[in-house]
Amino acid sequence: MMESMNEPTRPHPSQRRYPPELRERAVRMVLERIELTGERQGAISRVAGQLGIGPESLRHWVRQAQIATSAALAPTNDAMMRADVSSKFTTSNDIARQLRC
Repeated sequence: MMESMNEPTRPHPSQRRYPPELRERAVRMVLERIELTGERQGAISRVAGQLGIGPESLRHWVRQAQIATSAALAPTNDAMMRADVSSKFTTSNDIARQLRC
């Protein structure tokens, strides 16, 4: 039977969108399982199966979360430059102090 042009079509299952709350919960479950068991292998597949999510989608979300977390924790270029400059000043002060002794 042909669908009429006015009827909305459902997206293909591989193209459906998951709510952000489900994504966050799934990522949290994977990271907690890895922390609890110490094993990375199988954590994504197990959680994906429990929640009815495609494992590759979940793998992508976990990867994105890990990148976002590491970017948030990484020092900025400005902070690194300030630390570098302050260490040079500290070194110069130390040298001047040693020359006075």
